[in-house]
Amino acid sequence: MIKKFSQGTKKRIHLQPKWGYLMIVAMLLQACQSVDTQAPQPSQSQLPFADNANTPAVRAKTDALAAISKHLGKERYALSTYHYRVFPYNTNTQIDGNADSLWTTMLKLKEYQKNKAAAEYQQDAYRGMAEYLVEDDSLPYLRYYDEKNNTVPANAISREIAMSDDYQQRSQKIQETYNSLKSCLSEASANIDEKIKTKPSSTSQDASIKEQLDEIASCIKTSDEGLLDLAKTAEGYQRQDIEIIRQCASNYQTDLQQILSAKRQNKSLSAKNYAVYDNVWRNYTMCRTAYTTSSRQDAFSYIENGLSQKKLDTMAAIKPCLDEHKQTQEQLKRDGITPATDPKAYNAAYYQALYCSANAVNEYYPFDKPITLPDDYEQSLSLEHDFYDKVFGEGAEYDRPSLLQSYKQMKTADNSEQGKTDGAEPELDNQLPLPTGIGGNIYANMFSSMLDYIKKSPEQLTAKNLYQYDNTTITILSHYKPKKRQISSVLGLEYRSRTAEQSLQLPVMLDFNQAQITADSSALLPLLALAAPKYAYLPEEIAEGKMRFYLPQPLAEMIPTQVVFDAVMRAYPLALAQLDSERFTPVAMSGDDYAKQIGAAQVIKFSPNIAEQGKMLAIIAKLVANDLKNYIDANADSYQDANKKLLAQSGLKVTPASIKSAIDDWVLVNQGYQSDDVGSFLSLVEAILPLNSSSHLYYYLDGQGELIGMQSIQNNNQQMTNVAMQIVGRTRLSDKPFDHAYATKLPKTSNAVSADGNRWLWQIWQDGQIGKLAIQAREGYRQDGDTDTQSDDACDDTCQNTEQNGSELSQ
Repeated sequence: MIKKFSQGTKKRIHLQPKWGYLMIVAMLLQACQSVDTQAPQPSQSQLPFADNANTPAVRAKTDALAAISKHLGKERYALSTYHYRVFPYNTNTQIDGNADSLWTTMLKLKEYQKNKAAAEYQQDAYRGMAEYLVEDDSLPYLRYYDEKNNTVPANAISREIAMSDDYQQRSQKIQETYNSLKSCLSEASANIDEKIKTKPSSTSQDASIKEQLDEIASCIKTSDEGLLDLAKTAEGYQRQDIEIIRQCASNYQTDLQQILSAKRQNKSLSAKNYAVYDNVWRNYTMCRTAYTTSSRQDAFSYIENGLSQKKLDTMAAIKPCLDEHKQTQEQLKRDGITPATDPKAYNAAYYQALYCSANAVNEYYPFDKPITLPDDYEQSLSLEHDFYDKVFGEGAEYDRPSLLQSYKQMKTADNSEQGKTDGAEPELDNQLPLPTGIGGNIYANMFSSMLDYIKKSPEQLTAKNLYQYDNTTITILSHYKPKKRQISSVLGLEYRSRTAEQSLQLPVMLDFNQAQITADSSALLPLLALAAPKYAYLPEEIAEGKMRFYLPQPLAEMIPTQVVFDAVMRAYPLALAQLDSERFTPVAMSGDDYAKQIGAAQVIKFSPNIAEQGKMLAIIAKLVANDLKNYIDANADSYQDANKKLLAQSGLKVTPASIKSAIDDWVLVNQGYQSDDVGSFLSLVEAILPLNSSSHLYYYLDGQGELIGMQSIQNNNQQMTNVAMQIVGRTRLSDKPFDHAYATKLPKTSNAVSADGNRWLWQIWQDGQIGKLAIQAREGYRQDGDTDTQSDDACDDTCQNTEQNGSELSQ
């Protein structure tokens, strides 16, 4: 049988067994390998998954949480010092050394585009105001199309009259009346559109349609009254404008009533027949385009808006088309043809006007595709969009480059030439009025210059460290008493250099049981006396310099601060427990001098990012809200209306019910998001803003696992100023008082004799309110020209009530 196969076939038969032998040999070699040479496969319990309690990170997190929880539950003393230092965020040796931040680039680019557009706008403008006013006032005041054709209308007026305030104010009122009419008709037309689409067989006899037709009639009546009143004093082109505005609206009203008549040719305005209905509005749009383009060719208008000759030529070119459309409409009506009897005739008139106008525009602003006479609704819509975009769209007047093109131009342009025309500052007297949003003036490049100016050089930062931060220390000595819910502290700012020594201390006690803060303001009084001497107490007027700020008793009972304190103390370790264990890292102490100094046996590093910090804040806020709600539910009697009078007597506008409702809403809102969402939001904010930060905490534990110290490193980077600030804080914790110069200044009790801080703040606020009332009264005098004492009487009443409320609040 083998002899029957060809030679090529026999070769294939002999090759197949060779590959089979190779595969068998490979399998045997694999099986003969020693098991000892294979990589050991770890068990699931040996891998660092989150549920593995034996990983270094999980053990570090467990130890840190135990130490923090124990620390928050016992009385402790703390001594903290904070030092500051700044560095260049980027240097020339780094890859980003010569790069701006994205924020800086976008702000500069925005200013550059505005300045460039302003320069182009001034160069392209057909005529400037100064140039126009220099010419003879007795010359006729002509719109551009008449000036171009050397035509002087019979009712032409002189430039002196046309440029007067009376004439321009009247033109402005005509424009405002037209805008109001257009808006009113547009809204009513849109309402009819919805009803036709819902019920194509609707007629003018339907109640909903009749309502909108009545609204249109009312709009036109109001407009006619205003325009006819203006027509009494109208001059020159104003009479023509009034006539065309009224005629366009009247034709639209008539055509709309006919197309919605029950006797119309197309009973259902659906599918293709909808175009018959919609073209009534489009004919009105074409009609009012005649007014719009004509008024924009008014000399004052095109000078004020800086229109180029190219744009004016375009508007002048379409005027014959618009005039022909108007004449065609009038002829159809004279022949008794209406949209109801022969809608195709009206469609053809609109299509022809659109085709004619588009061809006129195409001479100056070429279309992207050939222009053909529309023969259906869809074709006309496409041509209509392109036509109006060329005539009124920004693309026709300003050829704005892409962001990349603008950026390349900005980077290659000389900064001193940006925002200028021909390399020189524009003369103020000859400068054209710039259109809204274009910007540009003699300060054109100021913002970019300011962005460059706020950048700090390495030499500036070195000097700042040498003269300020190296000599400045912030010290905080605290005594934490959780059982009494009190925290007493002394905040100290010290500056010591070779030539000067300054120290400022502010003792403060927070008492959450009493809902009050007591501060020794002695050190701040001299500063306050310089800034606002009226509100600075004299030493003999304030006992030992102490001032007390507090929640009024009825409000403190409604919002118990002791509940807030307990909730925060309980929530902090719970929030830490929900973070990723890998954020907790055991650190070797061999190179840590601070660990050796305080005698630490274990160091744990905790590095939360901004998202995790946001998550912690959200967890704490949710637990505080829940605890407050539980307290309110357990003491529901305290939040009845019977206690409303207590709050009112204290001058407070809140009620027990409103407080309960606010906390209930807080808890309800908390159910609508997860804690991670807050962290994600903060990450988004950080990503958008030209700022970023990072935090690193080191927890120092002794041999018994107690927290004996902390070290924090906070990095705040400001990209726009090219400054990286680093804050290093060190905290020592002890069960015994520290031997420190501030120890004698620690507040011992919150019941010491002190001045009423609430009354002091209320006096400042009250004076501010009286000042606002006085300003309002003076503005009223200027507006009314009346110097009677009504405003003074009102102020007296209000001030008396304010003073009474302030007196009650401080009780």
